[in-house]
Amino acid sequence: VGGSLRYLGRALAGYYGDTTNVNPSGQIYQPDVTKPIYFPSEYHVDAWLAYKFTLPWHRISAKVQLNVADLNVHGYLQPVTFNYDGSPAAYRIIQPRTWTLTTRFAF
Repeated sequence: VGGSLRYLGRALAGYYGDTTNVNPSGQIYQPDVTKPIYFPSEYHVDAWLAYKFTLPWHRISAKVQLNVADLNVHGYLQPVTFNYDGSPAAYRIIQPRTWTLTTRFAF
């Protein structure tokens, strides 16, 4: 039996636009570095359960293991870049919980 806890701290995602400097048509064209946009921090939990045994014929050893990645994540779209008004400009897919069952034989 085992597990892991992964922590991703707060990360800088971009900046709001500088509304004091606009081009002649009134569009914001540069970031205001005093107004950052941050991603919140995240926790990810993984777990696994394994059982090792010997098969009765020819003394073959076997191991069965169940891994679960991201127990606390249900899958979602995460913004990766932002427009100068703070709205998301692009997203990435965060994978949902993943289950993996493996069996290994040694002879």
